[in-house]
Amino acid sequence: MPRIIVLMSFFLLLFGPLVQAKGKGPIGIWAASERYVLIADSSLPGLMLIDVEKGVATERLVMARDNPTCVASCPDCNFALMTGTGGDTWKIHFKKTIKQLLGEQGKEEAGRANYRLKRFL
Repeated sequence: MPRIIVLMSFFLLLFGPLVQAKGKGPIGIWAASERYVLIADSSLPGLMLIDVEKGVATERLVMARDNPTCVASCPDCNFALMTGTGGDTWKIHFKKTIKQLLGEQGKEEAGRANYRLKRFL
C-alpha cells in the first residue's frame, strides 16, 4: 500500500505541471441574439462577434494594449460596455442599435466602431 502512495505521488509531481493553463485570463460573453454572441477576450485582446450557427468570428475589434474581460449591452442600445483588468472600462459606440445592425447586415461593424476609456471612480 505505501508503495502505491509513493508511486502515485511521484506521477502527480512529474505530470502535474503539464496540465496547467497558461492563458491571459477570463473572457466575457453576451448573447446579442439567438444567432450572434459578443465576446470580450483578453487574449485577442478585444471584442469579437461570433456567428454561432456558422461557428466563425464575423467581426473583430482589436484593442492593442488593453485587456478586456467582460462585455454587456442590450438589443436596443447603440453601444456596448466592456470592463478589463486593472479596473478599466470602455464604452463602444455603434452607428445604429445592435438589433438593427444584426438584422440588416448580420454584423455589428465592430471593426469600425469607436471606443474610449471611461473612468467611473
